[in-house]
Amino acid sequence: MRWQHEGRLISPGEFIPLAEETGLIVPMGEWALETACGQLAQWRARGKGDFYVGVNLTASHVQQRDVERQVGDLLPKQGL
Repeated sequence: MRWQHEGRLISPGEFIPLAEETGLIVPMGEWALETACGQLAQWRARGKGDFYVGVNLTASHVQQRDVERQVGDLLPKQGL
């Protein structure tokens, strides 16, 4: 994930700690996971091959009580 702000590309090393402090890191992780799964489903539907993608989640996200349910619900929703 990258953040472009006022023509400047801000590295994850700069904004991830801020996202963790403000509690935005979990929604960002959810967005990244859903976006990656949706893209993978599109590629597979277009015959681009049967491959996998990886999504890095922070410890904050993984420690959420319902992270397994979130992933379990997301995969069939995206056709994976």
